[in-house]
Amino acid sequence: MMIWSYETCECVCCPVMCAPGSVWNQDDCACECSPMDCPDNMFWSHTLCTCACMPQPDECAPGLEWDQSRCECRCAHEVCADVLDPNGHLRPAYWDEWTCSCRCLPIDCDTDVHYGGAADADPTINWRFNVGSCSCVQQYVHCLPGYFWDEVTGGCYCAPKACPTGFHWDGGVCACQCDPEPCDATQYWEESWCQCRNRPLDCAPEEFYDDDRHLCVCLPTGTPAAG
Repeated sequence: MMIWSYETCECVCCPVMCAPGSVWNQDDCACECSPMDCPDNMFWSHTLCTCACMPQPDECAPGLEWDQSRCECRCAHEVCADVLDPNGHLRPAYWDEWTCSCRCLPIDCDTDVHYGGAADADPTINWRFNVGSCSCVQQYVHCLPGYFWDEVTGGCYCAPKACPTGFHWDGGVCACQCDPEPCDATQYWEESWCQCRNRPLDCAPEEFYDDDRHLCVCLPTGTPAAG
């Protein structure tokens, strides 16, 4: 801004109060921006004297919309309906822009007995709210050797192990189990032996079945016949 000076008989620069982020330049008689570092998706605008968005893309990916305040495509906000928790109760939900999904509102598991479902549980167990399962789960406890803690369900589960060839991991019994093999018509699969076993033969009353030899063998003299 220039004003007339009667002392020098010429136009002179008149300092003014500059906006935040800018400084007065006496030589140019104007406020100038003080450049600053901007995020990767923004650049420094001398005109606006602030960080400005990079050029907006022609369109955002499906489900996203342009957010001018953050200079990026963000999840399109949705109105969340109540969600059903594992205990069968409707729970209020909120829109989580980081996961682009509706999530349960956290509750105090120590006091909220209706939603938490922890009222009838062991009072010595500490509970915490788990957003992923929308329910109260047990706090971490030390599991037995070979077991690990599952935060989603709040329980101990056996840690899977590598099994030798011909075996597979069975989490139900927390052990390696043999892979069943096809048996012929005269055999059956015996899990405890991990092999095909011969089906017992129908022996005569004076005989008994010898499993090892897969034969009907005569009863010893003096042994009463079956039946």
